[in-house]
Amino acid sequence: MRQKIVNQWIARTMTLQYRVGEWSRDRGRPVPAAIRRVYFLVNHAEAERKYRPGVYPGSMVIFETQGLFHDPNLGWERLVAGNLEVHAIPGEHRPGGHRDLLKGDFVRAVSSELTRLLAAAADPRRAVSQASH
Repeated sequence: MRQKIVNQWIARTMTLQYRVGEWSRDRGRPVPAAIRRVYFLVNHAEAERKYRPGVYPGSMVIFETQGLFHDPNLGWERLVAGNLEVHAIPGEHRPGGHRDLLKGDFVRAVSSELTRLLAAAADPRRAVSQASH
């Protein structure tokens, strides 16, 4: 019973904070810093709930480390009309360790492959000559 009361109080507090944020925004004022996080989270959750992705008409490249996901395409094949390429990068993508992708060997591996892919996209003849080597 006590937990239910606490949950209701939290929900009411969040609702009030959100309304203050709406009131501020409607008047062209900044959302007060003390409630900005709740205002953002409520808006983000609503946008996420309403969003329905469309099919992207182009091609897509995925950089993936081994072992984290069972589906290497990560479900993107339903949303990409063009070619879907998956490129393995070295290292272990640990749950909760996604910031590891911003340093060291991850960056070197991705930047090297991304440079090659961008050059190939800019000059399709280059992609053919690199593929033959």
